[in-house]
Amino acid sequence: MDKITEQLFNMCINEIKNDDKQKKIKCEILDPCIQYIGKKIWPYIIFSCIVFMLLIVLITTFIIYYLKQLSIIHI
Repeated sequence: MDKITEQLFNMCINEIKNDDKQKKIKCEILDPCIQYIGKKIWPYIIFSCIVFMLLIVLITTFIIYYLKQLSIIHI
């Protein structure tokens, strides 16, 4: 039984190595999956960028306020 499964596995690998089969797998399976994942994850990426930028603005504001309180800078 192990020999049969190994032969079947090797046959599948050899078929996948074929350039025509690789193109078909990429076009019909991988590309749609990646596009689907990209569409689903895009809002989270945008939200993360906005939160990160707001965090930078907030930290910068606190640093300026703190330095102003110490009279190090005069704005």
